[in-house]
Amino acid sequence: MASTDTMTASNLPFISQTADTQTILFRADATRALGTGHLMRCLALAELCMEQGKKVVFAVGECPAALSPRLTASKIEVVVLEDGRDAEELLSRIQRYQPVGIVIDGYQFDEHYRQSLAASGLPVLAMDDGTSTHPLHADIVVNSSPLASAADYATIAAGARLLLGPDYAPLRSEFRHCKPVAQASSADVPHVLVTFGGSDPLGLTLPVVTALLDTLPQQLLLDVVVGGATADDDKIDRLAREHTGRIHLHKNTSRMAELMQHATMTIAAAGSTLWELAYLAIPTIAVVVADNQAVMLKPPLGDWFDSIDARSSRENAVAQIARASQALWQDSETRSQRRTALSRLRVGEKAAAICTSFDKISKRPL
Repeated sequence: MASTDTMTASNLPFISQTADTQTILFRADATRALGTGHLMRCLALAELCMEQGKKVVFAVGECPAALSPRLTASKIEVVVLEDGRDAEELLSRIQRYQPVGIVIDGYQFDEHYRQSLAASGLPVLAMDDGTSTHPLHADIVVNSSPLASAADYATIAAGARLLLGPDYAPLRSEFRHCKPVAQASSADVPHVLVTFGGSDPLGLTLPVVTALLDTLPQQLLLDVVVGGATADDDKIDRLAREHTGRIHLHKNTSRMAELMQHATMTIAAAGSTLWELAYLAIPTIAVVVADNQAVMLKPPLGDWFDSIDARSSRENAVAQIARASQALWQDSETRSQRRTALSRLRVGEKAAAICTSFDKISKRPL
């Protein structure tokens, strides 16, 4: 059952479906342990699909209540599952929507779950980060890593249509409707953005911001973004109040594109947020906080981001982040080179094609 701090069916909207509307079902979860990146990546793709006239339904087993307004504001209908690991429940609950396909995003779904979805006869699209070892049972695979290749899926997704590379990274509408900039904001007060995602699973926000207060020049303003599942929430609030002139705290903000545009540089978890930062050409220190982000430690990504692995020791990672932040701030030439390199990427240019990829798959309907 959904707990009291997650969305429940009673407070979610119902959106009727017209006969000629194609429906795409998204299956993703968000928790402190899992993070919110999978669900937010699905939201970005869902916005693209809705702009193409499709209807979107999200099926969730777990989701922080703080994310509910983000989904409902986008006119997304949500189905709350009793058992998020039961594929049969999912399939029985979604029959009335008659979806044209399923998007699945997350590593908590084992091979049996994926196989059950594939056996339904519906086309399945897997959002992947290149860490899967068991068969994906997918007809379409999307992996936005620049290191992804067809060889990676020769065994685990044989015969699937592969949509690989940053140009297939879905971007939320606030970014797609925001003009990328090649240079940092010309505001009088320089901004440094700090964001470790919607859940900050390693609890880095508080110690990193504390370290940056001692390391970076006092004239810098720290824009600190926290999500609905972030730990140490009260302590972060207290720190922000104690340093009102230096810290601007943003909770569950819908202004990420604006905050990024104003940033001279950013410290961010190495998830899908990196592609938003790359799209806006913002010099970034990418912090790996989960195993599926480890690809960010490999070349050529080091040409685009400073990468720090925080998985083994939080204390060491905080010290590394502070040193790297100080060095990047002091090195305007490197920041300029990073902006140039990032601006050459074509992030999200082909993402709209993901929404129509189901049209090319012919399978038995549910």
